Amino acid sequence: MIQINPGGANGCSRPFTPGEIAKAITGRDYLSHSQITLFQACTLKWHFTYVEQAAPETVSAALLLGSSIHVVIQHHLQCQLAAEKPPTIDQLMELFHKTWTDEAKDTPVDYSGEEDAGSQAELARRMLDSFLASPYGAAEGQTLGIEETLRIPLHPELPELVTRVDHIAIANDALLVTDFKTTRSMWNLGTAEEHAEQLHLYAEAVKAIAENFNIPVNIRFVVITKAKTPKVNVFEIETDSLRVKRSTLVFQNVFKAMQTGVVYPSPSKMNCSGCPFKQRCKSWAGGG
Repeated sequence: MIQINPGGANGCSRPFTPGEIAKAITGRDYLSHSQITLFQACTLKWHFTYVEQAAPETVSAALLLGSSIHVVIQHHLQCQLAAEKPPTIDQLMELFHKTWTDEAKDTPVDYSGEEDAGSQAELARRMLDSFLASPYGAAEGQTLGIEETLRIPLHPELPELVTRVDHIAIANDALLVTDFKTTRSMWNLGTAEEHAEQLHLYAEAVKAIAENFNIPVNIRFVVITKAKTPKVNVFEIETDSLRVKRSTLVFQNVFKAMQTGVVYPSPSKMNCSGCPFKQRCKSWAGGG
């Protein structure tokens, strides 16, 4: 266990808190789901991203498309919350272009196949058109939060987990948590369940809010496909406290592994495709 000296007259030391350990490693006194899953996928990529905080060599076009769409949806929902006139598709696309340009300003975009900025913008317009035409283009119920940041104390041996929830509302006598996803292929309920760990953590994060209203928590994905004709589907997920307990145990073990400083590349098509540190990885020889 790492020790620090609190400066007491008797010279006693105390163990670092989990938050202090996390801050010593990454500069953050918390964990995030994305940080944990990145460590599970490739410890070296995690090291470059969170420990070295290295500038990415490239940014994946797929990742940039998804993050830009998220910004646009957030703005669209915020306009509804403020009871403003809904932005037109042209106005939303202006925001998409600005977000894309700002994010790619200093980093080359890694396109796949015959993709380019123009084709990605055309795809974004089709996706947004489909989203706005769907029942989910209008916020359901009474909005309580949009892109709401919440901290969850999952376990005394873990730093707090920070989550950013896309949309929280009271709808149909429940606290409704929605996570918007952009995906290359269609999901089914089984796929949604496989990706639902973060949604279950969102449910844990908003539990106290739901208890204040004396209502249950409902969680769901709204999924927009990246296709010639995009589809918008909703997948409602049953909350599962056992899955949260399992995730907590996994996170404890991952956090312990982070503290060892042992990192290495994990080559695979999934890990390496679109990786922003390909050249760093190739030249890595165990010394960071």
